[in-house]
Amino acid sequence: MHYSRKIDPGNPYATLEWGVLEQHVTVGGKNRRFLTYIPDGARAGASGVFILGPDNRTAEDLLQNSGWRELADGERSGGGLILFFLEPENGRWNAEEPYGAKDGDAAYVNAVFAKGCERLHYSIHESKNYLYGEEEGGRAAQMAAMADPALYAGLVTVGAGDAASAYCAACE
Repeated sequence: MHYSRKIDPGNPYATLEWGVLEQHVTVGGKNRRFLTYIPDGARAGASGVFILGPDNRTAEDLLQNSGWRELADGERSGGGLILFFLEPENGRWNAEEPYGAKDGDAAYVNAVFAKGCERLHYSIHESKNYLYGEEEGGRAAQMAAMADPALYAGLVTVGAGDAASAYCAACE
């Protein structure tokens, strides 16, 4: 659920919108979905964490069962955390996509980043954006970071292995 409140002159920094937003980006003519979680209490200048799970994990599953939501609910330093839960198209991340694929997973991840920076429902600080990926999602996160490394302050992968050597070579 997504909630909103009016500006309170006595508490002007209170979160105006919070909860779960279903959002979409268009990548290479394809409509791709992701979920955004805004904790009540997140402030302007929050950190953005872009979360890519393993194959066959939906954004809802990650939101409900990954532990990230609980972490964001408890984090208040630096404005808090805004979470972006991405999901693979047709249940699988494409670890073999060529560098620069206009409709690929790296383009999807970076389009979600751009959407997150629009500041329509929340405000993430442009220098506090992080990619996190597990297994196949970790390889997709690596590829997105290599495709546009200036976007992210950090990258963490768990059990991902290495991105394809041809992709890495194309990034040089």
